[in-house]
Amino acid sequence: MALSLFDHARTAAVPLQSVLWVCRIFVGRALKKEPLIVYEDGLQTRDFCHINDVVAANMRVLESDDADFKRLTLAVVSRRLFLSTAHLLRKKLSSNVEMTFCGEYRRGDNRHSVSKIDKLKMLGWAPKYDLLDDP
Repeated sequence: MALSLFDHARTAAVPLQSVLWVCRIFVGRALKKEPLIVYEDGLQTRDFCHINDVVAANMRVLESDDADFKRLTLAVVSRRLFLSTAHLLRKKLSSNVEMTFCGEYRRGDNRHSVSKIDKLKMLGWAPKYDLLDDP
């Protein structure tokens, strides 16, 4: 079994600015009272998966013989705008830091990305949490 965390691993063409790092970078900058840097217009979309859903999916896969020798994709199958993610993180952190729109396109990045989780659903798993839900 291989469980792929969708859109969490990116190519070297987008070093340290990948989807894997978006929340980490936004949170880090907000905590340091630095502006959040938004690439392009902020309307790019990605799947972001709550940690509770990640844990539940991993447990479901480990407990299911039907997952043996399969590649499964873990995501939430709902698009979230980078811009709305930045707003939500600012709200969650009670931060009023500004957002800077640099307008730059990141080489190697795609504008929209959403995955399919059909195989995980067949095992009885489905995402339950919003990105910023409290555990």
